[in-house]
Amino acid sequence: MRAAVDRDRLAASLVCTGAILGLVVMTPITLSFAFALFGEIAFALVLALGLVVFSRRAIGRIAVAGAALFAVFGGAVSVAFLLLGLIVPSGSLVPVSAVGVVAMGISLVGSVVKIRGPP
Repeated sequence: MRAAVDRDRLAASLVCTGAILGLVVMTPITLSFAFALFGEIAFALVLALGLVVFSRRAIGRIAVAGAALFAVFGGAVSVAFLLLGLIVPSGSLVPVSAVGVVAMGISLVGSVVKIRGPP
């Protein structure tokens, strides 16, 4: 039986969705902390590699492995700001950083869908 959803498109959609969510979350943090620029760069690279996966090239698995790596880097920056928000009381740093961790998770799920799929 044929799958109703193309695994490559699903994986690329998840990777790009997580990257866009991570970029949106990191933008207000970057305005306050220069360190968050690393998170923005990481999520921008995840988005670029996710778009490579959309193009259905032979390097799709390599690109999605790179996207997973940079998603972890962006998530690590989000975790750092999450911990900072827990230590130093601030109103919006904790929920915004938590969304960054969710964005990392969405991108990683998309990466696993692509890597574990058929060749």
